[in-house]
Amino acid sequence: MSDSRPTHPYGAWPSPISVDMVVGGSRSVGAVWPDGDDLYWLEGRPHEGGRQVLMLRTTTGEAEDVTPAGSNVRTMVHEYGGGAFVVRDGLIVFSDLRDSRLYTQRPGAAARPLTPEGPDRYADLRLDPARERVLCIHEDHTAEGEEARNSVVAIDLADGAVTTLIEGADFYSHPRPDASGQRLAWLCWSHPNMPWDATELWVGELGADGVSHHRRVAGGPGESIAQPEWAPDGSLVFVSDRTGDTELHLITLPGNAVTRLTTRAGVDGQPAFLPDGRIVYLAMVSDVATLRWLDPATSNVTHDIPTGAVVPSHPAPAR
Repeated sequence: MSDSRPTHPYGAWPSPISVDMVVGGSRSVGAVWPDGDDLYWLEGRPHEGGRQVLMLRTTTGEAEDVTPAGSNVRTMVHEYGGGAFVVRDGLIVFSDLRDSRLYTQRPGAAARPLTPEGPDRYADLRLDPARERVLCIHEDHTAEGEEARNSVVAIDLADGAVTTLIEGADFYSHPRPDASGQRLAWLCWSHPNMPWDATELWVGELGADGVSHHRRVAGGPGESIAQPEWAPDGSLVFVSDRTGDTELHLITLPGNAVTRLTTRAGVDGQPAFLPDGRIVYLAMVSDVATLRWLDPATSNVTHDIPTGAVVPSHPAPAR
């Protein structure tokens, strides 16, 4: 009796196990963001084409979708995105991948477009509540056939008017206003460098019309800097490979004195601050993401909690 089954080259036979069968029931969670007693996060849904939904868990313990049905809270700035939403006092600003526009929304209300239709993209969102605007990276794609232009901008929450704060470098990321709203930190780099080749950390005085007295405070050729965050005392913590390892460093302003906070072979990063000034960060230990609490005054680690995860997500103490 002959075998009527079709034959295929080695490695090319069809599998009865589809991609949907493997990932269709697994939702991802990331970008956790507290706002008072409420907690927001992004939920990735493979069964809905991988779209990202902004979720909210209130003090009642109920979790609910926030962003509209069909929306996809993502951004493709620098082609890989990041910082696609921000929340403060119940005001949500998010980027929708469907049209790359920014929208504003409050829980239970409809989303409203903030930026106009067009090819431009926005990322790394932060709110500037004193001036009622959102600070972000703006990627201008209007010049057809040319490379997109990057800048740091402020967008008025009332009318969507855009004020360019910083421009001139080829790429920008991580615009971070301090707690007073008077200073802004950011990262930049330019061709032919990639961010892991040479990055610069800058600080300037933030005003209504721009940024003045800006100066480079760290970084340069051969140093990669990432994830700057303002400490409660006005210093800056950032991740750098200046020692050969990826470690946390602290810079005291205005003197620009740099202190190495972590000293070990490995990868440390994603710093965030507790109200008492301690730093929560993620350390990769034996390929497992481990949460650590660090006292920046002494560099002592007071907690060391393996998460069991091999792909870390940013820790999110109250903001």
